[in-house]
Amino acid sequence: MIETDLTKFLPDLLEVENLFKEYGTIDIRHKFTDGGTKIVNTVIVNGKAYAYGSYIGDRDEITRKRLIKRYAKLSVYRTLSHVYGVSLAWGSLTGIRPTKLAYQEIAESGDGRQRFFRVHTVLSFAVRILFLYIERRSRRGKTDGRIRSRFNSRDKRECKAR
Repeated sequence: MIETDLTKFLPDLLEVENLFKEYGTIDIRHKFTDGGTKIVNTVIVNGKAYAYGSYIGDRDEITRKRLIKRYAKLSVYRTLSHVYGVSLAWGSLTGIRPTKLAYQEIAESGDGRQRFFRVHTVLSFAVRILFLYIERRSRRGKTDGRIRSRFNSRDKRECKAR
């Protein structure tokens, strides 16, 4: 069971906890600290604290709330992943559409999809490549029935390196 001081996000944190229910159940405490443009999510499991700091900048209230929720979920995911020694293919993505996250990221910071999904959602490499393919197909509106590679050269290099 998870205990948090961010009660409005408790259902979201429980979703992340449920991703790991097959590995066992443990008591989790989540503490949120707001420092204005910086936030800290501390997750305590078995008496050990895991702290994750994030810079969210000077944002409007809606964006700020979205980022606080995203980083709270990510901190719980990273902690449970470390405690149980497992990395799930879909990372911390629960109950959301990944393409929506990518479009928001592109609008805010340009074409940083690969880094965003690797760092902020902990997706596996195979899922990132699958997502990028789907996202690029949907963005271009190409639905001619043929499957073609739409990766740029950096994506291809990373794929070959693995």
